[in-house]
Amino acid sequence: MDEANGTPLEKPRDWLDWYLYHTGKSEVPKQFHLWAGLSLLAAVVMDRVWIERDRANRLYPNLYVFLIGPSGSGKERAINTAVKFVADLDQVNVYAGMATKQAIIEYFAIGAESNGRVRHCINPHVYFVTEELGMAMRPGELAHDLITLMTGMYVRPPIPITEGTRGNGFVQIVEPCINWMAGTTESWLLKSIPRDAIEGGFFARVINVRGRRNYAERCAEITYPDDYDEVKTWLQEWVYRYLHLEGSFTITPEAKAFHKDWYDHRPAPDDDKLEPSFNRSDEMVHRLALLLAIAELPLTFEQEATCDKIDVRHLKEAIELYESLGSDTCEVMRLASSNARCQEATIMEAILSRLKVADLSTLSQRAHGKGLDREGRDRGLAYLIDQGKVRGPVPRQSQFGRTVRVYEWVEEEEATP
Repeated sequence: MDEANGTPLEKPRDWLDWYLYHTGKSEVPKQFHLWAGLSLLAAVVMDRVWIERDRANRLYPNLYVFLIGPSGSGKERAINTAVKFVADLDQVNVYAGMATKQAIIEYFAIGAESNGRVRHCINPHVYFVTEELGMAMRPGELAHDLITLMTGMYVRPPIPITEGTRGNGFVQIVEPCINWMAGTTESWLLKSIPRDAIEGGFFARVINVRGRRNYAERCAEITYPDDYDEVKTWLQEWVYRYLHLEGSFTITPEAKAFHKDWYDHRPAPDDDKLEPSFNRSDEMVHRLALLLAIAELPLTFEQEATCDKIDVRHLKEAIELYESLGSDTCEVMRLASSNARCQEATIMEAILSRLKVADLSTLSQRAHGKGLDREGRDRGLAYLIDQGKVRGPVPRQSQFGRTVRVYEWVEEEEATP
């Protein structure tokens, strides 16, 4: 134990360094542990700390963190390692398991004060933890409803959210604070989250962290540090202290100047699908800078932790952290677009393989019945034409003597060279 500063080690700089140190050496991608630790810290401080970016708005550090990787890549271990620190803390209020919009609203309403048919949930705090997104969310309309709700509650809404529930009247949600940590594979992500949410406002609010095991470095067993028990106890003590941290962090003039230079000169997105993430990147950088500043509070047990300043180092590291995820965001967008094209092609394939020949009007009617708009119909057809499964448009004379342009299904033996 280092008696000079009350910490069990000398080298790590802050709470987050200690946290990563205690996870040891394993095949779990280190970025999973890093972002799980940041999610944990955000869930502990909730909305008791903030940055006043202007006179009218406070920015809180809550995060939605999705760990994305193949099955067995370490997502579950990273999530469980973090959540164990707060699993029994009522203040953090961990919600783990199956979820729908109605289930989350009812969970908020537990113990809420009732005024006639309206139950008022004042400042509910929830740490939503889903080890496997596909197990917790049912795809389709239910997932869309939940995502819509979570999108609306990410940034504290200026007016209460009022929702009706079956048989229980209305629930009014006032000043919610939601943190979300999830693990998922790419395929389950694309099944669980609607494409428009990935390409739109919801996913711009998500820290998506893609990771895979490095099979060139094997660890048959996790190697923990010799002082693991001591460090874990110390980390837990600081979690308890963070539960009492409250107030505003200020940004130093130097940090403001650094931020302005970065903001003014960062390149604009070259893809319109990346615009929502780009537009929220500045807000996300400030959330991360706030968490890094919290993690760097003086590590001593001689006094309670108090709010401090965000300096250039915090903003610089926050920018590096967020920009390191840029390729992950682009890849998820690409997968979402690719997955959508496959779905569109599958629908059009089912229609044409049954009809054999159809004009565009007929295909439009059938595609609309399957939920495809004109653009989706055309993308699906283009894909099938590229694959040699459909031929067209080709002219054909109708029974009324008119020439119409049709699409023809190419039978398998015909398509085979």
